[in-house]
Amino acid sequence: MRRHIVALLILILLGQSLSNLNSYNYNNDSLDSQVIGESTKNNATLSLTDIDSPNIIDIFVSGFNSCFTNFENEFYCWGRGDYALLGTLISSDTPNPILINLGYETVVQYSSFSAHACALTNLNSVYCWGDNTWGRLGIGTTSTQTYYNPSLVDFGVGRYAIEISVGTHHSCALLDNHYVSCWGSGGYGKIGNGIVGPGSYTSPVNATIIPNGLTVNSISAGEAHTCAILSDDSIICWGETIFSNTQGKRFFFPSNNPPVSVSSGRSFVCATMFNGSLNCWGENEDGQLGINSTVDKITPHYVDLGQGITVNSISIEYRHVCAILSDNSLKCWGANTYGNLGTGDTVNRLIPSEIEIPKGRILKSVQTGIWHSCVLFEDSSMDCFGTNTQTELGIPNSGLKSSISNDINRINTPDYTSEITENKYVNLTLRSPKVEVFPLNDYQYNIDLPSGLSFNNSTFIISGMPQYTNQVNWNFSIGNGSVYYNGTYQLQVLSDTDGDGIANKYDDNDDDDPWFDELDGCPIVFGNSTLDVFGCVDSDGDGYSDQGDKFPQDSTQQLDSDQDGYGDNTEGNLADDCPRTYGTSNRNSTYGCEDYDFDGWADFEDMYVNDSSQWKDTDGDGYGDELNGFQGDACPKNAGSSMLDRFGCRDTDDDGWSDNGDALPENPTQWTDRDGDGYGDNDSEEATEVDLFPSDGTQWNDTD
Repeated sequence: MRRHIVALLILILLGQSLSNLNSYNYNNDSLDSQVIGESTKNNATLSLTDIDSPNIIDIFVSGFNSCFTNFENEFYCWGRGDYALLGTLISSDTPNPILINLGYETVVQYSSFSAHACALTNLNSVYCWGDNTWGRLGIGTTSTQTYYNPSLVDFGVGRYAIEISVGTHHSCALLDNHYVSCWGSGGYGKIGNGIVGPGSYTSPVNATIIPNGLTVNSISAGEAHTCAILSDDSIICWGETIFSNTQGKRFFFPSNNPPVSVSSGRSFVCATMFNGSLNCWGENEDGQLGINSTVDKITPHYVDLGQGITVNSISIEYRHVCAILSDNSLKCWGANTYGNLGTGDTVNRLIPSEIEIPKGRILKSVQTGIWHSCVLFEDSSMDCFGTNTQTELGIPNSGLKSSISNDINRINTPDYTSEITENKYVNLTLRSPKVEVFPLNDYQYNIDLPSGLSFNNSTFIISGMPQYTNQVNWNFSIGNGSVYYNGTYQLQVLSDTDGDGIANKYDDNDDDDPWFDELDGCPIVFGNSTLDVFGCVDSDGDGYSDQGDKFPQDSTQQLDSDQDGYGDNTEGNLADDCPRTYGTSNRNSTYGCEDYDFDGWADFEDMYVNDSSQWKDTDGDGYGDELNGFQGDACPKNAGSSMLDRFGCRDTDDDGWSDNGDALPENPTQWTDRDGDGYGDNDSEEATEVDLFPSDGTQWNDTD
């Protein structure tokens, strides 16, 4: 009974340990060696790689060589060195990547076989190098010398290549007009001109066996043949194989599932179909057709990749095939003489066989050579397997390697990162050398992370938008339930004030305007000002920043020296006529001058500087033109002295009454005549023409 209780306690403790291991965001205390137990060791290290910023962009494998292009668009190759296959004066095999100089052009496709190589660049140029026997470099000479430097292939005026493929003794290119040109050995009709006998074609010649009215969509050369997808969705193959001839043999497919790519090996070919399925035919002594047989087939046969599984990409060079499938698995089949399938042995595979990918390694590309293969992972690490007799695996020894390694290949060490930027989405993959002590991928990580990031323990991907923190050191552990390794790793989240994705630490232009921070008057605000300061907001686009522009919405004015609200620029809107003197005038098109009475008229134009109701006297009679103003002139165009009935009109008799309002305009003693009899109503002593009967129009005098 006691033993049962002890066993139960052990199981409970073990369960708690496993529970801790499966928790992604564990408490730091769980990493304490005293808590985990005696099996814990505090000597683990961890490296992070940003998979969105790879230092290897793509890999190329052909013949006995392996190559890659890096983030600087440089093209490196290693492996076989004789026949100048390394594109330099180096003629010996080397495991070290050698730069092949193509100037400023970038390699987008590479193809080689046993003695020569060709590359297609981003400018649609084709360069070939190596042994020129049979003119297979296409450079217009039959010289059998070796060409160590890449030589340009001429396709004629206005023509350029969009695809290339190389066989043992011949080469072909698909041109921009969708015709095929080939060069090199013409034996067995490899050139595509229908001629059986041998011959050397030193320059590209048109493949005349393409049926009239059809063009070519894609090509692939095998050891001694070439296949092409035609514009009617059939495939034509010519050259030396059991399924082709010098005149070309056609293969037809259902109209609803045409071929989209074709890949050739040694005397066999595979076509990837529109629905992602695969068909292969040709020689099959090593099971390279993947149909669970070694019987040759002269017509296309369906390859079973698994239920619902389709092809993402495929690579064929000689007698084996590797493909990345829709479930992101890697399957290979065919000849495995040197472990080139990556199955861990040298046994041929007659059907597509899944290749073990180390846990957490995300496959990006696979490429096959003659007796080796290479894979590229998302973290820019790559690994090669198969024969290494010519150092094509990138390792010094000459043995074979039959599986994908879990360690970093010496060909390329990924760039490790310890800094990321706040609020910028990242995809990081992690690696600890301690994974090598766990068999069969039997381990998991526990890892502390900055806020905003999450960890997938299946893909080993850290992703998310990190939030700023000043913490730099983070804890992690790796284990399998019985053995644990603890450690810390460094990851700093850098601040990014302007949110442009460039951390302040490295951002010399935080606001992404044309001005670097050291010159920018507003270093964290995008701006376009150029005159008063650089790089601040200039809303009206006149060169002055809004802060330095007194008129930020008016591009014609910037300065206001007297601070009166009118700009100094005489050619601009509402220009100040008195730019050095504060003023409020705004009438008569005169702005910004002194206006003592605030009537809008500048004092030097205002005839009534102390009267805000008057400013002009057109007739000069002393009465302002504004009728509604003080003593407004009723006759502003004619001088007058009237001031009793109205101001400023003509007053002939100077009695104060305007002629228009004076009943007797010639008599200064009279001005009204109520009864209209011509005699005035004024009966004062000095008055004349007095009306004694002012209300009777028939009488005006009474003599007696």
